[in-house]
Amino acid sequence: MGTIYFIREEDGPIKIGYTGNSIKSRLSQLQTSNAKQLLVLTTVKGDMKDEKMLHARFSPYHITGEWFKPSKELLDYIYPLSSKIQELIKVEFPIDLRAKLIEIEKEYIKTALKKTKGNKAKAARMLGMTKQNLQHKLA
Repeated sequence: MGTIYFIREEDGPIKIGYTGNSIKSRLSQLQTSNAKQLLVLTTVKGDMKDEKMLHARFSPYHITGEWFKPSKELLDYIYPLSSKIQELIKVEFPIDLRAKLIEIEKEYIKTALKKTKGNKAKAARMLGMTKQNLQHKLA
């Protein structure tokens, strides 16, 4: 059993890969041949069969090799909705949709900040926005 990883190239595509070694070592290998900053979004325990199943699941978003477009479906898989967002989805109507969307966006931002140990620049890249925009949305 090894590790399946999801690595994103700045605000670009996401690599779904497998390694039997440390993720830190694999990231270092990939970074050597990539001019853009790479960021580990998440990892899960699995084997090469699991990796192939994920490749098949996200095949509509396939770009080349093990790289995929950062589709909503793929991002939702990587960042499952928090229980707070699940509660927000079950609200009664009428609602203030704009306020609810802002709450949901903040939950995604908080999740990204947690995964990056509070690094706002990395969290912003994960979410496809600038650091300044992230800070504005948190205000």
